[in-house]
Amino acid sequence: MEAKEKFSWEYSPEKYPIDTSKNPLPIFYDFYDLSKDFQNVYEPAEDSFLLIDSLDKELEQIKFDKNKKITSIEIGCGSGLVSCCYLSKLKELNISILNHYCVDINKDAINLTQNLIKNYNLDDNVNFIEGDLLNKFDKNKIFDIIIFNPPYVTTSNEEYERALKEKDIYAAWAGGKKGSETINRFVDEIKGHINENSIIFLLLSKENDYQTIINNMKNLYDMKCEILMRKQFKNERLAVMKFSK
Repeated sequence: MEAKEKFSWEYSPEKYPIDTSKNPLPIFYDFYDLSKDFQNVYEPAEDSFLLIDSLDKELEQIKFDKNKKITSIEIGCGSGLVSCCYLSKLKELNISILNHYCVDINKDAINLTQNLIKNYNLDDNVNFIEGDLLNKFDKNKIFDIIIFNPPYVTTSNEEYERALKEKDIYAAWAGGKKGSETINRFVDEIKGHINENSIIFLLLSKENDYQTIINNMKNLYDMKCEILMRKQFKNERLAVMKFSK
């Protein structure tokens, strides 16, 4: 079964809002030591801020069950800024978490994320895991919310394989063919980790094989796609997509 509607990158503000704002950096950004923290960790950039803005707005719209604590995960947490803003927003909305997981293949990213979140006292029930996608979790581990800003830049297969092997800063952006190699693995791996109430926030680039990804999410998991926000920056066109049933 094909996805009923194809996503277009053409300007259509009534359907796919484009973020043109220049919001100030989150207060948490002041934590970083710019002289050393980003030597081997991806520094927050326009893709990070677009995801943060999308989460901030969308979390206010979701009808959470106030009697249930949620389990969530950010895959590829990098600097930790997205998770820090996410946890802060949940706290503002009085949403309780059972567990939140920050996962990254890069050990330095995990350490930086842990230091950031602990610095702002947001680390209650937060777990920091060095791993590739969902490989450190039992196959039946269910997440209510999954957040993923994947390595979406088109690179050679050699650079992609090198990033997976070295597990360094290159793994934050090296996406292989069409920038979609890790994203495709992610789509396969979420089987067993989502249910009828799960929500996935996924950032994609125009360079990715995005229509195949949207169709696979529909065909495999019957999850529809909603475009939350888009942004064009230099030569990149980015979109934050929400998948849910």
